[in-house]
Amino acid sequence: MKTKILIAVFFLIIFLVNGCGKKEAATEKEMPVDIKRNVVEINLTADRIMVPNNITIKKGTAVRFFNSDKNYRPNLLLYPAYVERPRKEDIIVRSENINPGEYWEYVFEEPGRFTAKDIYSMMIGEITVE
Repeated sequence: MKTKILIAVFFLIIFLVNGCGKKEAATEKEMPVDIKRNVVEINLTADRIMVPNNITIKKGTAVRFFNSDKNYRPNLLLYPAYVERPRKEDIIVRSENINPGEYWEYVFEEPGRFTAKDIYSMMIGEITVE
């Protein structure tokens, strides 16, 4: 009887020392990019439109503006949607020219409605952040 109790106690101690059989969560290096953070992609097309051109996201989400045009290099402004003609002080951020096959990302940390507009064309979209 003592032997059975000692064996049971021994296995219980091993079980507790090893973390009750739980595995640790994967480290940040092991996780794919899309799991580490929330990313939504908007395609900047050869037709000079954003697809989709109207999205709703949660605060803290990154929006990736991907340039799928092979010849065009858009340059985006982000500003509050209530601004009809943005002045310098209205602009939240401006991208560099986005080369073909490349992207530019922006993380929306504040709730609200925002306009994304290419300075060289009529390409425009709206982002609502909840």
